[in-house]
Amino acid sequence: MEVKRAAALRAFAGDRMTKVSLFETRRFFCDLYCFEPGQVQKGHVHGGEDKVYFVLEGRGRFTVWRRPGSRTAW
Repeated sequence: MEVKRAAALRAFAGDRMTKVSLFETRRFFCDLYCFEPGQVQKGHVHGGEDKVYFVLEGRGRFTVWRRPGSRTAW
């Protein structure tokens, strides 16, 4: 089994959020999304799929099914 430390793989770009692939299988994938303050990810839907966001550092605002909320790093 390969072990990756998400915090060590963080990558940022000043003009947009950055996505780092952690792993992918036939049925599941896990990406690391890196945001600078003020950056956003456009709203979108994954038909028939779920998505999990885990905040490693800082604070993020999320809108799920048109219900806004915020989360802070653990």
